[in-house]
Amino acid sequence: MSTQLMTDAESFYQFLGQSLSTGSRETPPEALLRTWREQREFEETCAAIQEGMDQINAGLGRPAEEVFAELRRNHGATKR
Repeated sequence: MSTQLMTDAESFYQFLGQSLSTGSRETPPEALLRTWREQREFEETCAAIQEGMDQINAGLGRPAEEVFAELRRNHGATKR
């Protein structure tokens, strides 16, 4: 089964419809756009965190100290 993602315009259109139906008729368009962008960023951040947690739970993670040591080796940084 194929799932097609909404475009930004479709997503905003849906958000705008929901906002207007819940009493946001007096809210300036700029505020609605800002709220939509903030909500979308929050959702994307949550999805990225969930993806990382899923990878860790699948055994695909690495200890932070190992990653930091590799970064120090690759970039010539010293340990603080």
